[in-house]
Amino acid sequence: MIELNGTLPINDTQKWVYVTLIVDGDECQFTHVAPAELTGTALQVFIESREDAYKLDILRDMYPGAIVTQAEEQTPLEAFEEWVSTGYFNTIEDAVDVTDAVDVITKVPWTNVHPDSLYQLPVLDFMKLFTDEETVGIYSSTDVHVRIFLAKLSAARQIDFRDTDLMAGVSYLVTLDLLTTERAEEIMAL
Repeated sequence: MIELNGTLPINDTQKWVYVTLIVDGDECQFTHVAPAELTGTALQVFIESREDAYKLDILRDMYPGAIVTQAEEQTPLEAFEEWVSTGYFNTIEDAVDVTDAVDVITKVPWTNVHPDSLYQLPVLDFMKLFTDEETVGIYSSTDVHVRIFLAKLSAARQIDFRDTDLMAGVSYLVTLDLLTTERAEEIMAL
């Protein structure tokens, strides 16, 4: 299973894609490149078609120095996963002594690579996520908690979608029927 977390443009033809996938039991954030014009389902199909290649890249980083022999009927990923499942060691063919015949490779923990900017947005861009009708309703509210939420927004330079105050504020707007649950999920899904 691969999850698309976001994208950032590189240039007119390419963009960074930020994905999360499970490799060797670890949740790994991985960054790669995709054509700039891909969005929605087409982008999801693109990253799913490359999931095995992403996993193989991560495994190679997790087990530096691994010598993996690939059987004719195996994909490179299948061969690497088999190597891991059988004990992640290299057999040294020309060893003189049986104690030198095995070189155990130590797993290196994966370092997640999603930048903080993936989860952040300038305040004005955040406000543009709301429809005009939603914005009028929110700014017209006399509810003190809505006023505090708006004051916090106006004081911020960036919106961080991982911020618990932001999540609580958007959820509160739903409780007052200023947003639907679906719209709140859309807005927070950035």
